[in-house]
Amino acid sequence: MKTIEDIKNEVALEHGYAGSMDVFEFSYALCDEVAKRYALEAIKADRERVAQNAKTKYVRYDDPKANFHGEDVVDKQSILNLPIELP
Repeated sequence: MKTIEDIKNEVALEHGYAGSMDVFEFSYALCDEVAKRYALEAIKADRERVAQNAKTKYVRYDDPKANFHGEDVVDKQSILNLPIELP
């Protein structure tokens, strides 16, 4: 996960500032951008932890020719791919 310092430097460079800046030199709009990006990073990190700890459920198959008739399944990508929306 990126640190808030990394994100602050990214935003500064994207808006034409030369490298690291003191947070008080940022406009309110840039501070808002840093906060939103940091929130997205935190959400992504939480989703990865959730996906790693996801519980499985037993899924039964109706194919009588199969050697097995079910298995424990979890779709971790469905957790990680949920849309993230911030105001």
